[in-house]
Amino acid sequence: MRELLQRFAGQEVDGALLGLSGRVRLPTFDRVAPCRSADGQVEVDALAEGDDRWVVEIKWRNRLAGLKEIQKLVQTAQAMTARPWFISRVGFTPEAAAYAQQAGVRCSAREQIEMLAKIVSNRSGLNLEASLHCVQSLP
Repeated sequence: MRELLQRFAGQEVDGALLGLSGRVRLPTFDRVAPCRSADGQVEVDALAEGDDRWVVEIKWRNRLAGLKEIQKLVQTAQAMTARPWFISRVGFTPEAAAYAQQAGVRCSAREQIEMLAKIVSNRSGLNLEASLHCVQSLP
């Protein structure tokens, strides 16, 4: 996933790929890395910084992401002054999706991530599965 974020370079994409309406310009990130607070209480899969700042949470499992998970990411994003992006392999419960839309959370499931990868990757190819597996393997 960090590799995908590093390939964002101002491309304009359909906002539906991020759970948003209209067209969206992807930011350019200079730094993308996992992030953990000094006290270990807050951890996110990626903090992407550049011409915008995004905090990314990934749940790559076979169940829908729920409302509490989205709410937690919103709190983390507010504390880090960043835009939240939640990625869930199979999607979101109706309650989580409604809250995310109302709170301005970017949300993507596997299909949207695969489409984003095609848009931002070059011919050398982006290994999406390996990228996501690496993020989920972080301690």
